[in-house]
This record gives sequence, structure tokens and C-alpha cells, in this order.
Amino acid sequence: MNDLTPSDVFKENGFVGIHGVLTKEEINIITNYCLIQEKTITSEVPDYLINRTYYNDPQSPGAFSTYGDPLMESLLIHIQPIIEQCTGLELYPTYSYYRVYRNGHDLFKHKDRESCEISVSLALGYSYDTEKYQWPLYVGENEIIMEPGDMVIYSGTEMFHWRDSFNIDEPAYHIQVFLHYVDANGPYKEYKYDNREFIGDRSRKENLNNLSL
Repeated sequence: MNDLTPSDVFKENGFVGIHGVLTKEEINIITNYCLIQEKTITSEVPDYLINRTYYNDPQSPGAFSTYGDPLMESLLIHIQPIIEQCTGLELYPTYSYYRVYRNGHDLFKHKDRESCEISVSLALGYSYDTEKYQWPLYVGENEIIMEPGDMVIYSGTEMFHWRDSFNIDEPAYHIQVFLHYVDANGPYKEYKYDNREFIGDRSRKENLNNLSL
């Protein structure tokens, strides 16, 4: 019998997967919110704001992505106790970030910056049939498939992670939110709130232009 707890697995492997963090209703609400944001913002917001706040970051060129969205910042705080339980650490939240991936998008292989010491990749909604197509996240040498509401917690500053190109023979989307924390007693504790004044603060322009996610 395997008696390892999630925190045991995290400490041993540098990552741990958790199923069913969000309910179906929560997933539907958040997914619709992201799709509405993508549609309305890209059609209505001036280019200088698109580049500043709704940032097409270099890790995933072309994907609609948002730093510090109020709903995602709320989720960052809401699931913090779960992340602390699964890592065995006392944490400070740093920031949230989400992407709407579409055909042809990928995620370059990378490690994260200091504010992402403990990173969470949480699957929201996607529009394709997983019986016919799957789009894994790679963490280290591990291929991970997530259903909506599943998450992977990993050492963002230590482990390479990436996705290959999202290629499916139909119009499709895949929405993922990234929630970042630092060990409150660790070497990156100074990055609490990502050096912002408060959770939800989107005024620090340098944060939006220095993303490694």
C-alpha cells in the first residue's frame, strides 16, 4: 500500500498532481469568463493596453494571456490552503496568470522566475474531445494530462516545464491558469505579492514585461 501524502510526493519528486480541485459549475463560470475576456478585450481595448496588461508573452507567442486578473487573483487566495497542505509549506501568494491557447500555440521549455518558487498549473475548460486528442503538460521528464479542475503543483524555479504545439483538426481552445507562491520561510519570501502593493495590483508595469511563467 502506498501511504505517501501529496506533500511527501511533492518533496520527493518536485511536483504532485491533484484531481478535482474545482467543481463543474466553477469550471464553467471561469471558462466562460475567460472566453468573454478574450473576445471583448482583443476587439475593444487599444493596442497599448493589450501589450501592457493582456500580454502576448514570449513563452507562448500569440496566446491571449492576462496577469493579475481579479477573478484569478481571488482563485490564487482561495486555493492557497490546499497548496500549503499539498506542499507542507507556509506560503505567500505572488500572482496569477491565465492563457487561452488556440491552434498552433505552444509553451516554450523554461523554468520560472523567483516569484514562482511554488507554481500551480490548473486546467480550466477546453473544447476538444480527449478520446481523440490530448495535449499534455511536461514537467521534468513527466507527461501530464489534466482534466478540467485538475492541477499540478511543481517547483517552478527548479523544474523545466513546457507544452508541444497545440494542433487539432478543428477550431479549439484550451484554458489554463497559473497560480504562483513563495515559501514564507524560504529564500524568495521577499517576492510576496510579486513585489506589488497588494494582490490584484496591476500598476507595476515591470511585472507585466518580465514574465517567465
